[in-house]
Amino acid sequence: MGTSAFLPPRDRIVLETNDPRVAALAAGLWPRGAESGGAAIRIRVEVRDGGTPGTRIGDLPERQLSWEHAPAEFRCGIPGLFSARIVLADATIVATAEAGLFNLASTASQGLAARSLLEAPVAVLLARRGWRALHAGAVSGPKGAVVVRGASGAGKSTLVAAAHAAGLSVLGDESLLVARGDSDALAASVRELTLRADSAALLGILATTIPAFSGGEEKRRVELFDGAIGGTRAARRVTTLLLGPRTPGPARLVPLAPAEFLVEFARGEIPQEHVDGGADTIARDWAEAAGARLDGASDIAGAVRLLKDLVT
Repeated sequence: MGTSAFLPPRDRIVLETNDPRVAALAAGLWPRGAESGGAAIRIRVEVRDGGTPGTRIGDLPERQLSWEHAPAEFRCGIPGLFSARIVLADATIVATAEAGLFNLASTASQGLAARSLLEAPVAVLLARRGWRALHAGAVSGPKGAVVVRGASGAGKSTLVAAAHAAGLSVLGDESLLVARGDSDALAASVRELTLRADSAALLGILATTIPAFSGGEEKRRVELFDGAIGGTRAARRVTTLLLGPRTPGPARLVPLAPAEFLVEFARGEIPQEHVDGGADTIARDWAEAAGARLDGASDIAGAVRLLKDLVT
């Protein structure tokens, strides 16, 4: 087993593995760090020969991704490819992966392996250490990041994908981490971008996306892991936009008083974000700092211009 260390925002990971491909995946997610220091998230990944090397990425192995939640630990896995046990109390992840996980045809298999084996399990622990989990997307530029929040189906992924196509960076389209004690510090949870095929076609990016399975349905993925480097997963919040009615256009920002902000913010709540009262704390902090509702986002070009004006 070889050992290496990595630095997710405001934390540290010590990774033990018998396969250098796992360490290479981790290096695409987080910058390298020192192996000694304070309390770290400890990950042990054993790669075994076997699995399903003939599987194609088009077969959507993530369709079989399962999660089991218990008070003391989480378990996740894809049959024939990997299984992982996440122990909450001592912040450890113990995983076994088959070589087939790394033999899927297409460079997109790297993204699948990184998300499933490392990124998502680590996000579970980060959300119980220095961070809080939030149901929101975020895009960033030189001035910082804009959080985009709304109920499922409100258009977060479509807007984030359009902003990405226009040159903005993406922290995520559905999940985000907000620092405890500093609600303007943001980090990627699982840094991905998936959207429905009709949205990809509307944006003119259908041909450059790959098949995906997310939220219980087939989607299209903009592969953000391809060419990713550690250290691009955090940003400071500039403001928060809460998605309002998509029509009619044009896209416009509607300033919200604190009480109005809290009502609109609550429309995006999901059960998973309420760890240690996280969402309520974040909502109160951001309401006092002022925010706005984005109406008319069916005017995608106009909405993207508003985002770019805020972060560039």
